[in-house]
This record gives sequence, C-alpha cells and structure tokens, in this order.
Amino acid sequence: MVTPLYNKEQEISRTIASILTQTMTDFEWIVVDDGSTDQGTEQIKVLQDSRVSLIAQTNSGVSVARNRGIAKARAEWIAFLDADDTWLPDFLETVLCLIHSYPSCMLVGTGYLLCEKNGFKYKPLIKGLPSPVMWEGVLPNYFGIAAQFDPPFCSSSVAVQKKAILAIGGFPKGVHNGEDILTWARLATQYDIAYSAKHLAHYYLPPHNAYRLTYLDTDQVGDGLNSLLIKITGSQKIYLRRYIAKWHQIRASNFLSTGQPGAVKSILKAIRFGGQKKRLLIYAIIACLPRSLSVIVMKNLRGITLSCRKKD
Repeated sequence: MVTPLYNKEQEISRTIASILTQTMTDFEWIVVDDGSTDQGTEQIKVLQDSRVSLIAQTNSGVSVARNRGIAKARAEWIAFLDADDTWLPDFLETVLCLIHSYPSCMLVGTGYLLCEKNGFKYKPLIKGLPSPVMWEGVLPNYFGIAAQFDPPFCSSSVAVQKKAILAIGGFPKGVHNGEDILTWARLATQYDIAYSAKHLAHYYLPPHNAYRLTYLDTDQVGDGLNSLLIKITGSQKIYLRRYIAKWHQIRASNFLSTGQPGAVKSILKAIRFGGQKKRLLIYAIIACLPRSLSVIVMKNLRGITLSCRKKD
C-alpha cells in the first residue's frame, strides 16, 4: 500500500487504525511524507511495525509522492490509501480475491462511501453497473459508468499491478487536481478492470473551499485525456468523449463555485464532447450572473443536490 501524507495529523490516526485491523495481515505499507509541517509523521514513527516504511521528501505534490512509493514497493500489486481515508477490515482480502479471480485484469477496485466531516456517510451515485445489487466482475464500460455521475471507485478503493502503472509513467507530475482521473483513464484504455461493488472504503470529502482549481489557459488533465482518443476505437471512443466532457463539467462547476474565470470556456468544451445538456444549460445561465452571485447560487444548488442524494 502507498499513502501520500501531507499535514493530516488530525486524520491519520483513523487511517492507521483501518490498516492495522485488516483481515489480511501480510502487507507492506509505504507512507510518503510530502514535506508535512505538522505532527502527522510522528504517529507513523511510533508504530514500530516492520511492515511500515516512512519516506520523507520535500513538498512535491501528491503525484510525486505516490510515484515515490510505487518505486519503493516490493509487491507486484499496489493499493492506494489517502492519509484521511479508511478501509473496512476486509478491503485487502477482497482485493486479493479479485486479483486471483480475474487474472487478466491489471486494475481492481471496490465500491466506497462518501463521508462528511461530521461523520455522516452516504453512497455515491453510480449508474451503469450490470446489476444494482452487490455486483462483482469485469467492468463492461469504465468510461460509460464514470461519465454519468460518480466513478465506480475512488483513489482509496483501488489497486494496480506495479508493472502496469509504471508502463504509463505513474501519476502525472505537476497536476494538483484530477491526477487520478487521468491515471485511471490511461489504465482503462489498456487494461480490463475487476470490480466489487461492496463499499469497502470510506472517502472523506474535503471542505468545498479546499478543492479549488486555479484557472490556467493550459489544462494538463484535459490535454492528457484528449490524447487517449486516438488509442481507442468504436463505442469506447464515444464513452471516453463523455468522460472528457465530465472533466470539463467538473472544471466549470469549480470555477463557478469559487468565482473564477474559465467557466464559460469549460462549459463550451463539455458541450463539444457531449456533456450533460441540462446541467450544462444551468451552468451557462449561472455563468451569466455576477461572479459573487454565482458563488451563492452554486452553493445553494450543491446543497439541494446533496440533500436529494442523501435521501436516496
């Protein structure tokens, strides 16, 4: 397992507890301290567990930290767990079963729950799986599923064969948001994905104001996704285009929510790639408002959406 750690002294204890209570105990856990300035690393140092390694580096970003852990890992398969997320006790055991049951797959993942700081947990909205119940198998259409609502797995509910992620160059350096979206897409264009819909990971949502894309004329994730279009054909290309549209839709939402420029440009790109027309129309209307007002409207819209999803 690889965990990038940066200033998570308030959260890392729950992550440690979820690791140490795994039913599968034969593992190595590599924690990469990405230049933390708090006491989070001290909680790793006191473990005195031969299975745990702590690597320190100057602050270089989550991608560099993960890549450092990947290079250090001795195992053939690597699972990722962010320093504020947790696993249920049978996560690693389930991942190992998926690896053995679907040997042709280079990427395996499980379902997850979305968790708020107050402890409230709810299911992500995932559409397109072959069965609405606890399904297991090879994902028939990763891009088609991920492009609709929430992705089938998150960065803390996935494991990848080491040689496969090295073959794509690891996580993209210099990308601070969306690096996982691009990484899973690169893998999905080349390899099958085994999946269990069991909710075996808890993904803790950051405060909304903590997730802020900075407007730049360049979009490394979007450019990287575009480059994948030439590598696939047929219906998969259609679904990849929708996946790209979803990325631009995410960017538009973020720009509107934080009062930054760039929303209109992202909306137009999402439309060009076949994004969700009704949602994009709403975003286009909000984009016509003064930025200070668009921030308020997006906050209210987000609250209504979350309330509806929690009821489900």
